[in-house]
Amino acid sequence: MKKLILFTLLFTFFFSTAQKKELRNANKFFISGEYSSAIDLLDSAKDVFDSSDDKIKSQVMLLYGKLHTSMEDFELAMKAFDMSKNLGISEQVLDPEIRKLETAIITSAVISRDFLKSKIMNIGTMVYIKCGDFDNFGRILGNIYFENPKKKIDIISINDIMIKKGYGIEYNP
Repeated sequence: MKKLILFTLLFTFFFSTAQKKELRNANKFFISGEYSSAIDLLDSAKDVFDSSDDKIKSQVMLLYGKLHTSMEDFELAMKAFDMSKNLGISEQVLDPEIRKLETAIITSAVISRDFLKSKIMNIGTMVYIKCGDFDNFGRILGNIYFENPKKKIDIISINDIMIKKGYGIEYNP
């Protein structure tokens, strides 16, 4: 019986140490800017983290949120932060990360807006707007086209350009 208790205690100690080690290693990748490596490490250690306590899980989800914020995948970042909050991470730790996420979203939106302006606000550029349906918030959805300045016949979709260059994502209501 004593051997079983001793084995259980040692197993728990080493398992907890392994969880913290994987989290530290993923955090090192994050700090060094190797975001994909950090996500790969966290994903490969998923089984280890799934069996951990809520404190470790909340720290893992916080790191996922930070990684996705840095990679500008704002939807996944918000989901990770929500999970971290639900697992009990303190608002004192979470609030600065949420502010960073909000700042990143605003910065990204301004950059996208400026790119759009640079394409359609040129003197002499003919712009066409094809209006579509309304979204869930009552906004008009549509596509914006402009003439290729090099060839007056070609019509170019600014929506497609923005998506290809990473300034937007396709919206499917």
